[in-house]
Amino acid sequence: MKNVAIIGGGPTALYTLTSLLTSQSPLAVTVFEKGAEIGSGMPYSSGTATPSMMSNIAGFEIPPVVTSLKDWLVSLDRPSLADMQLDPDAIDDRTYYGRLVLGRYFQAQLSELVSKGRGRGHHVTLRRHTKVVDIMIEKNGIAVSWTDPVSRDSAVFDEVVIATGHSWTRNAKANPSEPTLIPLWPIKDVNALAGDDIGVFGTSLSGIDAVVAIAERHGEFVQGDQITWSVRRGHTVPKIAMLSRKGLLPEADYYYPFPLPELATLTRTRVEEECQQGQSGLLVRIFTLFAADLKRQAPRWLPKTDGPLQVDDFVDAYFSTRLGEAPFDYARRNLKEASAGHATNTACPWRVAILKAHEMFEMAAPYLDTTDLDLLKSKLGSVFADNYASVPHTSIERLLALHDAGVLEVIALGDDYQVTERADGIEVANATLSRTFDALIDARGQVPMGIDDLGFAGLVSEHTVSEMAQGSGVHLTPLVPTTGYVQCVSLPILLTRRPFVQGLDSCAKLGLSAGQSIIERLT
Repeated sequence: MKNVAIIGGGPTALYTLTSLLTSQSPLAVTVFEKGAEIGSGMPYSSGTATPSMMSNIAGFEIPPVVTSLKDWLVSLDRPSLADMQLDPDAIDDRTYYGRLVLGRYFQAQLSELVSKGRGRGHHVTLRRHTKVVDIMIEKNGIAVSWTDPVSRDSAVFDEVVIATGHSWTRNAKANPSEPTLIPLWPIKDVNALAGDDIGVFGTSLSGIDAVVAIAERHGEFVQGDQITWSVRRGHTVPKIAMLSRKGLLPEADYYYPFPLPELATLTRTRVEEECQQGQSGLLVRIFTLFAADLKRQAPRWLPKTDGPLQVDDFVDAYFSTRLGEAPFDYARRNLKEASAGHATNTACPWRVAILKAHEMFEMAAPYLDTTDLDLLKSKLGSVFADNYASVPHTSIERLLALHDAGVLEVIALGDDYQVTERADGIEVANATLSRTFDALIDARGQVPMGIDDLGFAGLVSEHTVSEMAQGSGVHLTPLVPTTGYVQCVSLPILLTRRPFVQGLDSCAKLGLSAGQSIIERLT
């Protein structure tokens, strides 16, 4: 019986296990999770999320494990739904649920999956509270060493899948000159903040999570015809500023058909053909195809240019409307537009075209040369990330409520700013402003990591394993003889070459692919 280890117990590990348990040959699979909960993953666990934290993925977008999220919710009794603050008559595929709801779903799916797998002869071991401390390449396989609350042990596996999740200790790596900021996760650190003048780096859903957590320490949101916020007796009204380079809030979730319609020119087949033609000019060739599709699908949206559409013109056109309007004024108008689109099932042509195009650029990303990859990350990446990171309407309504209550503002920092730790707090300053906060929360995105950042001394790049091959994304190549096999599907590691690898859809694709490759080697 082949022996498989999965390092990490979140959604990526869950989808990997889903794939493995389809094997006709019985497998012995051990899942290692350092936390108390296994299956949910850090963003969806009760130890890090709160009931008010929203996910930014609709129910129909979550790849099913054993059953879909909607079918699982429908199967629950009313007390179970009430415990998650859900109305049984409001369960819908397009609903955005709280992070804790998704966490419970994944835990329940894991339990059912393990039961079915064991019934088919597989040996599945779930190790909670177990931290993997090293992975060593040996002749007869891959040795995994771990510690748990009572012991330290190790074992040799035929296959190892590294499915560790996000790392929020980013400050020293991101900018050594910055003082230590407070990470959003775990949320208990945010809840323990001293002071009422708080800055939040980042305006995405993670930034909104931080803002909502602070607001709920001092008051409560009230649902009426619209959401309002009022301060709790005995508390002061906090002052919160969301900080980002552009000073833009995310857009409200817009309606789009699912699955997404194919673009006329920029198809998967065409992208594969372009990648086979070589790296030289690859990004320009793909962008030219996209520009033709955008002109066909949404001609009125395109900026007027004398010649072919350029990347900079496209990026400027995308952000121009929001940059020309106050953040909360635009958010209020955009929310109204997005709500109308959902009510009538009406899609916005240019938003849908960009959403589909990001999948095509994601395909090509591993094959780009360094210059093109940097251009994709710095220019086009900002558009694609903003486009697919639209947030639940409830999240925008909460921000508007806090702004109306005099709690929240948004500050554009630009590219040149400094963060300085002072005796009276943390100062953020640029050429035109200076603000000192009691505390500064870091709710920005995940920093790309390398293999060495995993903390496994036995997997040192260029010593025991080489970096992942261009385009493959998941396989580590041992530099010493071994019968074992190591795959890495840790999203932070893949971000270096694949900047759009994030979210549950990526977790599913990577996990299912990792499991399938193991089965193929068995057969």
